[in-house]
Order: sequence, then C-alpha cells, then structure tokens
Amino acid sequence: MKINDTLIFTKIKYTDKLYQWAGAVAGIELATDKTFSEYHNVLCNSETNPVRFNDEKWTLHNDLITIIGNEREVKWRIMNITNKKMTVVVLKINSK
Repeated sequence: MKINDTLIFTKIKYTDKLYQWAGAVAGIELATDKTFSEYHNVLCNSETNPVRFNDEKWTLHNDLITIIGNEREVKWRIMNITNKKMTVVVLKINSK
C-alpha cells in the first residue's frame, strides 16, 4: 500500500480459514468498537495471527478514514461505497 493507491474492498463473511489455505490474500475489518484490523494470508499456518497490527483504531470524518496505532498512521479517502464494496484512495501512510 502506497500513497495514491486505490484499494477496493468487497464485503465477505469471515471464517477462521478465510486467511489460510489459499483463501483471501488480505482484508480489513472496521469494527463497531472502532478497532481496525488488517488481515493478511498466513497460508497453511493456523497458529499464526493473520492480523498485522493489533492495537489500531479507526475514525471517520466526512469521507476520510483515519487509522492510528503504535506502529503507523494511515488516511484513506472514500471514493465510493455500496452495500458490498468500498473504494478508497490512500492519502497518507507512515510508520512511527
């Protein structure tokens, strides 16, 4: 993920095997308690946590999603959103 990248997320039902055994390559969760999870595929390893950073929180102001944690800060602008799909543009990403 780099500045000016366009990311497209499709809503899908989560299962424990989604990020294992050739499932989804990556994904996100914007939880109702404001926690943010970025998932990555751990292939066949069921003992590895698929969440990249476990301390991130998200906020929404107009069409700007801000994600902040101990390791990084990310800003996305929502370009389009429907029931099943969200398209964002990366405005900022820095490691702390």
